[in-house]
Amino acid sequence: MRVLVLGVTSNIGYKFYVQHSNKFEIYGSYRNLPPTIPKTKRLIRLSSPSRNQLLKIINKVKPDVVVNCIAQGNVDQCEQNYESCNRLNFGIVVDLVNILKKSNVKLVHFSSNAIYDGENPLYNEVSKAFPVNNYGKIKLKADKLILKLMKNYLLLRPITMIGHAEKFQRDNPATFIIKKLHKNQNLKLVNDDFVNFLYLDDMSKILGTLLQKKINGEFNISGNEILNRYQLGLKILKKIQTKSLIIECTSKAFNQYARRAHNTSFDNSKIRKLLKFKFTPVEIAIENIIKKT
Repeated sequence: MRVLVLGVTSNIGYKFYVQHSNKFEIYGSYRNLPPTIPKTKRLIRLSSPSRNQLLKIINKVKPDVVVNCIAQGNVDQCEQNYESCNRLNFGIVVDLVNILKKSNVKLVHFSSNAIYDGENPLYNEVSKAFPVNNYGKIKLKADKLILKLMKNYLLLRPITMIGHAEKFQRDNPATFIIKKLHKNQNLKLVNDDFVNFLYLDDMSKILGTLLQKKINGEFNISGNEILNRYQLGLKILKKIQTKSLIIECTSKAFNQYARRAHNTSFDNSKIRKLLKFKFTPVEIAIENIIKKT
């Protein structure tokens, strides 16, 4: 199976590329290739994700599957710059749908728990979506477009992920906390923002299995344990020798431009039962992340 990963240096894109190169014929697009990633003929520079450039790379690779990892994930920036957020999180999806909808090529799209308002967890695939910020509203537009026009697709909705982050990638909640503790820095962590954190390696394994089994559909994907950031920090603190203090606070302690939903935890039973998947416990995930950080 030939898979084209758009945005191969992203967290999930790179993890999938490294983890599954022996199972799939993986090609990847990048804007800037870090020196730590060996350049090969299967890694192709995509300077701008315009429709013409997307069509050009798809025609060149001739993939069976396109995994779109190009996105703007900064919620506050999406609130401040709607046009940029709309182009990256919706416009590219429009282009991909128009290119692929009449072909047999599967589109893999990553949605977000931000489509929910946090008032009625646990959220499953048929839960009503009420986004509270631009990021969530634009993600929901992309979801609806795919569900309406695509027949061969995977619409994956991973909740907040934790996992090893390469030097060229932005930190996730776990790596952010670990780095602060290693530097003996105190940090404030909120106690009113709940999710069942998803281990990045689990997300990559699930994607690989879904592709191998040629499964289509919409899936909310999360771990099993519902925690807030403060509770996550305490679990990490137990694993690290440090002089740091973790201070409990509410989200009001931070100046956030965009409104956030406070509990978007998932009901992960659909994906768990379908694949008989056993999610990695948070403490095991933390141990694995610390070893690599």
